[in-house]
Order: sequence, then structure tokens, then C-alpha cells
Amino acid sequence: MSWSPQVRSDSCKKGVFAGNGLRFETKEECDDYVQDLARRWTSVVETRSVEFEEDPVTHRWVAWQLQDVHDGNILTKDGQLRR
Repeated sequence: MSWSPQVRSDSCKKGVFAGNGLRFETKEECDDYVQDLARRWTSVVETRSVEFEEDPVTHRWVAWQLQDVHDGNILTKDGQLRR
């Protein structure tokens, strides 16, 4: 089980959300990530975290940084990749 962050922008039809391949272990982690994402994007009008029974966890949200669970790389807020 994992959690997917999704957003709806002002250009989307009402009720239509967009997501990506990121999957988090907990709803709290996913909520924190998607709220941070919404603060950085200008057209987000709604966010949600959706549970996926079959998708494996791909990322962690640690100290406000995105971490890949497979290789341990951290993507910082300024777009720099740390190993």
C-alpha cells in the first residue's frame, strides 16, 4: 500500500486531479509533500492524497526534502540532486 499526491489546478475541470509516479508510505508524508508542492505552484486550487493498494512506495519526504527509496538520492527544493 502507498499514497499518491494529486493536485487540481485552475485549468482542470472540477473534480479532475493530476498526479505522478511518486508514492509515499504514509498519508501524513504524502499530505506534507503535496502541500509543499501546492505552495510552490501558482495555479493549484485543491490537493489530495489517494491510497493505492498495489503500488509500492517509491519516495520518502524527510525534513522537507524528497528522497528516492531505491537509491537514497535526495532532491532538494532548489532542484539539486544530493547523493
